[in-house]
Amino acid sequence: MIYRYAPFVSKGLLTLSGLLLAIAAAAHAATLYYGPSAYGFMGAGPDMVRKSLQGDWHPAAIIGGIGLVLLAGAYCALAGARLLPRLPLPALRLFLFTVTALLLGRGAIGIFLLTLLRLNGVHMETLYIAGLGGSFSFWIWSSTLCLLLGGLQLAATSLSRDLY
Repeated sequence: MIYRYAPFVSKGLLTLSGLLLAIAAAAHAATLYYGPSAYGFMGAGPDMVRKSLQGDWHPAAIIGGIGLVLLAGAYCALAGARLLPRLPLPALRLFLFTVTALLLGRGAIGIFLLTLLRLNGVHMETLYIAGLGGSFSFWIWSSTLCLLLGGLQLAATSLSRDLY
């Protein structure tokens, strides 16, 4: 019975997923545009902020790369929902599952890392030393958002039968 409604549910979930991915991509673009102060505001570690202030290209490349993946995921999700023209990609479903795996992996690694640190009594400063940076709240909310968005994307892509 549920499979009768799967195309409608899938289209709605793909649309929601695409819009949320586009918002995340826009947040990364805004961080690039506003520079070092935005890095700090968004919860990046002091090392990223410092490197950005010094004119290092690494922080911008990292944020820009993440933003491009999010934007491509948004486009493909909206194309899968048939709201945007489909690009001649041979495997739209494969790309959507890849973005899903990246989101779920990032979320799971963040939660696992924080749990491991808490259980061992390690302070957040250790993350800065390890080069991972970011405040505790940054890791909590970004990991949670990645897990939620990845779950939404997984449900949408799994229900969709007409993705090629």
